[in-house]
Amino acid sequence: AYSFDLGEAALMGIFVPIWVFVVPTPWPAVGLFVLHQIVRNTLGHSGYEIMPARKDGRPHLDWLTTTTHHDLHHSQAGYNYGLYFTWWDRWMGTEHPDYYAHYALAVGKVHEFAANKNCEAA
Repeated sequence: AYSFDLGEAALMGIFVPIWVFVVPTPWPAVGLFVLHQIVRNTLGHSGYEIMPARKDGRPHLDWLTTTTHHDLHHSQAGYNYGLYFTWWDRWMGTEHPDYYAHYALAVGKVHEFAANKNCEAA
């Protein structure tokens, strides 16, 4: 999961020490942030969708990346670059066009998603 080129790895590794130098941050908060990064990375690469779905088959917290969002990044080049937030990809036009359909399939809400798409088209 931690597969970066040298420059990206250096930037990711130096972020926390620079942050602590610039913004006085208690060490327990730094440890919590690092733990959060590890958990998000593990869940994002687990292949299991844990983000709860709304009734219409879309993610409940639609602005956060999901396992499905990240899986599409690995399976189809050119999409879903956002690390934590989906709005980066929406702004840049790099969100996979079938992301919501893939998500609905992953959480078993295919029928709800299809019904919602049909209502939007009408």
